[in-house]
Amino acid sequence: MRKQALIMMILSAVILEPCVHAYAIEQPAGGISYGYDYFASEDNGDLKQSFYSKLFDISTELYNDSRDLSEYKGYYIIERVNYAEYDLTKDEAKEIYFTLRNDEPLFYFLSPTVGIEKDELLIISSPKYVSGSERAMLQQMIEDYILEQTGSLQDLPTVYERAEAYYNTLVNSVDFAYNGSKPSSDPEAHNIIGVIKNNSGVCEAYARTFQLIMNCCGAECLTVAGTAKGDGHAWDILRLDDGEYYCFDPTWDDLLGEREYFADGSEHFSKEHEPYTPDGKGSKFQCELPEISSQAFDYTAYIQNNFSRGDIDLDGSTDVTDMVKLSAHIKGKRLLNKYALSRADLNGDGRINITDIVKLAAHLKGLRPTGRICYRIKNALPFFGSAF
Repeated sequence: MRKQALIMMILSAVILEPCVHAYAIEQPAGGISYGYDYFASEDNGDLKQSFYSKLFDISTELYNDSRDLSEYKGYYIIERVNYAEYDLTKDEAKEIYFTLRNDEPLFYFLSPTVGIEKDELLIISSPKYVSGSERAMLQQMIEDYILEQTGSLQDLPTVYERAEAYYNTLVNSVDFAYNGSKPSSDPEAHNIIGVIKNNSGVCEAYARTFQLIMNCCGAECLTVAGTAKGDGHAWDILRLDDGEYYCFDPTWDDLLGEREYFADGSEHFSKEHEPYTPDGKGSKFQCELPEISSQAFDYTAYIQNNFSRGDIDLDGSTDVTDMVKLSAHIKGKRLLNKYALSRADLNGDGRINITDIVKLAAHLKGLRPTGRICYRIKNALPFFGSAF
């Protein structure tokens, strides 16, 4: 069995319910088909998707095999693909390559530069990843990291809570990578290896690793390339529990020591961040992005508007499972996080104690309600642990 298939099996077990998307390609852990789907809407879309799929298959094969790469004119070529056979221009071939690179953080070895020779696109790897044994070691590190991080998130009931938990882990454990006073140019500082292996990286490393873990959790997260305050930059867009998209910049929040750019809305975020567009060329090409919520996500209001207070696990009903969680917390066996604590405070006195158990027990016996009736959101997302 291919190792990629193995990690998907493990992730399905760890994350309760696998990521639910209808892909036309076999999606690896942590990836997203956003760019692939985008090309379907363009002229010559079928051929663009076919070219994307070809690059995808080549990259998937390299991720799973142990061959060493050979040098050619000072570069290490993974494979050549004739883009003219797909009726594509040189610029279109580059756009598809960089879109794939943004869609798939697991393909860490794909170079931020691409070669063109005659009618062929040369898929290039960094010299650091030419050794098959080195890639095998990195693959094991990546898969261990994915399982560790997703395992720590599996009991959190919403995308927002999982995003916040991992975002905090990321910014608290990673240092921005410098070369003197400038951002590091080391290839590992620009992909998930920087975070996973070295606990350091520049904006691309932060953004791609956040994307990797969020998508492994069944969410929909995109890495966005663009500029911020005039400099090249990368950040994330994540679809949260209300079905809207929000902006995340773990790099800036790490450097600032704040959470100013977490689940942010376009009204504030766009003042300093400008994504690349479909009019850009080469690495400055960016698929048309989904519409971003104008305002930051208000999680407290979201919970209050859509769930009853006693629904501690946010499964849509206040039941015996909530009583078990509440009792385990009071006994000190399994403590609730800050959000679950607010849902467990049934009498609103700011404390979790036997009074809350009595109130919940009365509700379960049908003596009194814990709060207003909970209505589940329609047209919601298939995030694991939240079957809306």
